[in-house]
Amino acid sequence: MALLSALGLGAVAAALTFEERGRVIGLVLIALTYSALMLLAAELFARAMLRRRFPTLLRRGTPSLRMEPHIFTHFIPSSDYPDVHDHFRRTSEGADPAGRTLYLAGDCVVFEDQLAPHQTMAYQLAAHLDGWRVLNAGAPHYTVAHAYNRLVFDVLRGYKADVIVLFAGINDVLGFLAHDRGEVGPGHTHIYVPWVPYGGRRAGIRRLLPATLKLAAALVAGGRGAEVWDGLAERHVVDFFDPEHVALGKELFSTDPFSATLALFAAISEETGAQLVLTTAAYNRADMHIGPRPVYAWGIDRINEAVRDFSEIRKVKLIDLDAAMDLVPERDISNKWHFTELGNAKRAQILADAIRGGGG
Repeated sequence: MALLSALGLGAVAAALTFEERGRVIGLVLIALTYSALMLLAAELFARAMLRRRFPTLLRRGTPSLRMEPHIFTHFIPSSDYPDVHDHFRRTSEGADPAGRTLYLAGDCVVFEDQLAPHQTMAYQLAAHLDGWRVLNAGAPHYTVAHAYNRLVFDVLRGYKADVIVLFAGINDVLGFLAHDRGEVGPGHTHIYVPWVPYGGRRAGIRRLLPATLKLAAALVAGGRGAEVWDGLAERHVVDFFDPEHVALGKELFSTDPFSATLALFAAISEETGAQLVLTTAAYNRADMHIGPRPVYAWGIDRINEAVRDFSEIRKVKLIDLDAAMDLVPERDISNKWHFTELGNAKRAQILADAIRGGGG
């Protein structure tokens, strides 16, 4: 059939004069150009509508997390927001001062999306350190591996730190508890899709289809557009309140990946001439008695011990926030591990004193 069609078209083309063939080719090119422009216009319009009505379908994150996907770091703070510049959350009102650079690597206890910029630890720490530029490179739900990849990304972009302070461990615990039937994938966290998504073929369809089709699916589904579109990719759903699931996560848990990544932090710090400073995770022990939270606390305590051991063996400076902070629930810390402005004032003062003191 295809051969007959080709022969038929060839016969029609042969019957046309040279001028007629030129006109036909010209009309075809005009039609193709017009169609391409119409498709481009439709795609731009669809992206604008998605951005306004269904932002999650553009993989631009959610208003509460404000992340965007990134090919190397997995996800990163979006610079579309006024308090985020070049993927760092703002730590001062004016221009960054010239002088030494303090790089804060870590998770939500660094980024602190639940607080206004001036209430964060990073902002208050910058106020204590005259002549220092403080870079808030934290992001919600980062594991220590995410934080390391983010540091590599920033080094490749030309950022050079004099001191690197690492806050990590909480999400490394949750990553094990977010296992998928006993398996913990590479780069897996308890909320974001892994670097290598489960069901990659369907996830690939989700990435390849244009905004026009996404918008059509969203409009057909109404307010459930985001859910319907998410259904095109495998989603990792975790029941953190299933005792069997939590027990298996506890059984899988190991500090070995965390300690191995600490070694990578030490290596890149040495290579770039920066001083590495480790911290332990301070958290609200009074809020760790419900559901899976006793296992959270159990895991965080083991991560903290791994940090202390690494610091002692490798002679890396340690700021033991877990031991140093006398936390008052609700006043200093609002839930499991999210600090208030007052709690951050304590953290910032401890960190500033240790950083100004230098040494090991």
